[in-house]
Amino acid sequence: MNEFVHQFGEQQRLIGIATKPEKNSQQTGFIILNSGLLSKAGAFRFSVELARNLQQNGFYSFRFDFGGIGDSETGLSSETFIERSNAEILLAMDLMQKEYGIKKFVVGGLCSAADCALQVASIDRRVKGLLLIDPPAYKTPKYHLYHQVNRVLRTIYAFDLKRWLNVFGKLRKNTASKRATLNFRIFPSQQDMTLKLQHYLEEDIHMFFAYTGGSSSYFNHREQFFDMFPNIKFGKNITLYHLAKSDHLSILKRDRDKLVNLICKWSAKKLASN
Repeated sequence: MNEFVHQFGEQQRLIGIATKPEKNSQQTGFIILNSGLLSKAGAFRFSVELARNLQQNGFYSFRFDFGGIGDSETGLSSETFIERSNAEILLAMDLMQKEYGIKKFVVGGLCSAADCALQVASIDRRVKGLLLIDPPAYKTPKYHLYHQVNRVLRTIYAFDLKRWLNVFGKLRKNTASKRATLNFRIFPSQQDMTLKLQHYLEEDIHMFFAYTGGSSSYFNHREQFFDMFPNIKFGKNITLYHLAKSDHLSILKRDRDKLVNLICKWSAKKLASN
C-alpha cells in the first residue's frame, strides 16, 4: 500500500495522507475532505476505503484534516471557516501538484465536505470534478407530497391510530406546512446554487451527486433534483443517485461498499485519462 504522510501549510500545521497508485496513474487526483468534525479517515473509515479503491483504478488521492480537526493544528487566523477551508484545499492541491505532478482534481466528500467543494470550485480552475454526497437541496411541491405519502404508508404499516389522526389533522391544515428543525448547515440560496451549477457545467466540471436516506428531511426522491433547477439543461456532466436505503453516514458496510463502487465507476467513466 503506497500511502505517504505529509505535513504542509503554515508552520506545517496541516496533516494529510496521499495514496499513490502502483501504475497507470490517471491525470486527475482526488482531494477528499473532512465531514464535519470527523477526521480524514471519514465516517467508519469511508474516506480510507474510497482512497484505496481509487488507487486500484490508477487515481492519486489526498485526504487531510482541516485546521483544528483530527491531526491538524488550529491556525491563528481570524478568517471564517469557508475562507480557511478554501485556502487549505488550495494548499492541498499545491502539494499534490508539486509532489506528484497532479494538475487536475476532484474535490469533495460527505455533507459539509460537499459544501466546501462547491465553494472552492469557483476560485480554482484546477477543480475538474465535484464529489457531492448529501449536498444542499431545496424542498419542492413534490417533496411535500412524497413526504406526506410516506408518512401515511409508515402509519399503515405501523397501524397506529393516534398517528393516523395526527397525519390527517395536519393534512387538513396544510400539506406544505413548515416545521422548525435543528440544522447546523447553512445552504446557499436556491438562486445562488443554480448559478453555481450552471457555471460549473459551462466550465465542463463533472459532478457526482448522491443523496442518501439521511437527507430525507430535505430530499426524498430522485426527480426532485431536476425540479429544483428547472432552468438548467443537465447533460453528461451530471451523475445523480438517490440511495434511499442508506443512512447519512453509511453505517452498514454494504452501503459504504455500494457508494465506493458507484464513485469508482463514475471516475473510471468520466475522468479516466482526462
